[in-house]
Amino acid sequence: MDVFAPQNKGMQRFHNASLAFALTLVGWGVSAFFAMSYTVYIIIKLSLSFFTANGLVNHPEVAEAFYFQVFAVEGIFFFMLVLGFLGVGTMAFIFSNSQFNYFKRLGDALSEYAETHTMPNLKNLGPFGRHAAIFIEVVTLRMDRKGDEAIQSKLTEAAKFWPTRPHISWTDQAQFAAVATLIAGFFSMLSLIFFWKITDRMVDLSGQLIRYKAVTGPLFFNAQTDIITFVMWTIFAIMNLAFAVTGFRFGRRISQASYAVLRDLRRFMQGNLDHRVVLRGDDPAQVILPQVNEALDRLAAQIKS
Repeated sequence: MDVFAPQNKGMQRFHNASLAFALTLVGWGVSAFFAMSYTVYIIIKLSLSFFTANGLVNHPEVAEAFYFQVFAVEGIFFFMLVLGFLGVGTMAFIFSNSQFNYFKRLGDALSEYAETHTMPNLKNLGPFGRHAAIFIEVVTLRMDRKGDEAIQSKLTEAAKFWPTRPHISWTDQAQFAAVATLIAGFFSMLSLIFFWKITDRMVDLSGQLIRYKAVTGPLFFNAQTDIITFVMWTIFAIMNLAFAVTGFRFGRRISQASYAVLRDLRRFMQGNLDHRVVLRGDDPAQVILPQVNEALDRLAAQIKS
């Protein structure tokens, strides 16, 4: 069982990183929801204060009835909000898992090549596909003793696109931003439907109380509507920005791990056969290290033999 302990620990890191990303986005959604709830509560308190000052609410029962009417929302809306939170978490977890799976597939591909000496299927390696292909070609040339000229030609070709520093391509940035925006938009629409339902009730009840009994009613009504609209859109803008920043930071973490893996594979490919892939201790991509380094051990032994 001890043999599998490092891999199991790596897999746990792998899933924890995906879960952390999902919970971060859910956390931003929950924060936005409570911020909007508190805004609605404050607006209701202001409304009741206005009604009391104008002699429109003279009994505690009226204020209680006002709260009841405002928050008397159909159960389907709460069900939709729960689905919204679950959707945010699920979509974020699946997306982050799909990114980390590229590392696992790279380990599988190198392991398969070390065992069979045939080109594995690289179509599902995502950003690693092109690098894995030329890495295998160079290693094959070394094992077949094709000479320095052929090897150098391939190394020169690889140098044209091999990363020299952590970098997120514009395509990847657009992908992370699009997914984060989609998730944020999904939750935003569900929340807006819920809060529009509540605020519509509040504004309607306010209008019924002040329309004919207070001269300042229309001014208060307009100010109330403007405040609600401004605060809600501000909260949603901040939430969407937070989602985008979280997605970007996740993309940055992926790019740093990708760079570290490709950097070490390049050193091996260039002839440093004793070099192995090394990642930071807290990097979730460590799940691939036992498999990749075992494949490099076998390839190095075959090249030296």
